[in-house]
This record gives sequence, structure tokens and C-alpha cells, in this order.
Amino acid sequence: MTEYPFVPKSNRYLRPGQFFAVPLSDGRYAAGRVTAVPAFGPKDRNGIVVGLVDWSGPTVPTAESIAGRQLLHQAKTRFDTITATGGAVLGERDLAFDRIKPMEPTDHRVGTVTTVWGRNAIRAVAEEAFVPRPPRRARYFVDFPTRAKAEAAARKLRLETEVSVANEQARLAVLTETRLPMDLAEGQFRGTAKMLGGSYAGCELM
Repeated sequence: MTEYPFVPKSNRYLRPGQFFAVPLSDGRYAAGRVTAVPAFGPKDRNGIVVGLVDWSGPTVPTAESIAGRQLLHQAKTRFDTITATGGAVLGERDLAFDRIKPMEPTDHRVGTVTTVWGRNAIRAVAEEAFVPRPPRRARYFVDFPTRAKAEAAARKLRLETEVSVANEQARLAVLTETRLPMDLAEGQFRGTAKMLGGSYAGCELM
């Protein structure tokens, strides 16, 4: 029998129905649940499918507090989503009790859309769902080796952008709005910068 709480070091002891805390910036908590294991194939030792529960509260979730609550989102991710947010698996409640249908991680049919989250993505999704705040205007900076590469990245983003060149290096400024705490907003844009082939160079609130 599994003893709770425990900190996972792989997906070995994770199974559908287990739940964990997702700390929010206002001091409250959201909850995540494991819905499928593994996520990335039969030999996968890191991947899991998790869901964000339609619940938030002043203390960490319990089997009683999340009873009957559905999921707002599900996504494939790694086990360290738990250690990066709630820190530990707190308990277990059968998904069937709450009529939750897990995502099928091996469903590769044409038209199937599968979401994959980074380790902090569930925090960002929970902040948007449970911590209302007005949007803030922000400018993010990404460095590229040439102006041509910066301009190509700007066209991919389809956002308001500015390109400047100094010391033979091009800097792309991306203007957008965010409702996230700055650490999460920056974390998300670091991933965007990497995807574009540039180097994240910071941000400023406007």
C-alpha cells in the first residue's frame, strides 16, 4: 500500500487518481491529478498525464475537498511537474468516483489534439483560472545573431514587435499583455525564445 505524502523520483509509483497541490500567487492552492501513466510510450519512466481540477482553496487539496470536481484541462507532462509545484503526491481518489475520463496518451488518430506541458505550465494555467488580475502590458526581449533572423521570428509571432541592431546583434522586442505573475510569464516566454532560435534577454513592464 502506498503511503502519502511522497515525492516521486520517476513515474514508477504514480497512478491515475493521485492528486497534488499547485500553489497560487495569492497564497491559496489549486489541485492537480494524475490521470494516466505513462504518457510517452510503454518504456517511458518520466511521463504522466495530469489534469487541473476545477477547485481552489486556502489549504492543500484533500480527497474530500476535490470530491465531485471535474478537470479544466489535461496534458502530457513529466513527473517533475509535481515536484516543481505541489512538491509531493498528497493522496489518491478514484477518477471514476468523479466521472473523470482520462486522456488517452496513445491516441494518435488523425484530428486528435494532444497538449504537452512543461514542468511549470500547470501553475500558469491555474493562475489564469483562479487568480483574477488585470492584464499588464509587457515588453520581452530576444536576441538574435542577425537582423534577418529577428525579423523572421517577428513574422512567426504575429504580435506587435520592434527590431533594433547594436554591436552586430539584433534584438527583437515583443509587446504583449499578461495576467501571470512575472516569474511565470518570463518562464513561458523563455520557452518561446528558444523555440524561435533566439536567446531570452529579459523583460520590462510598461
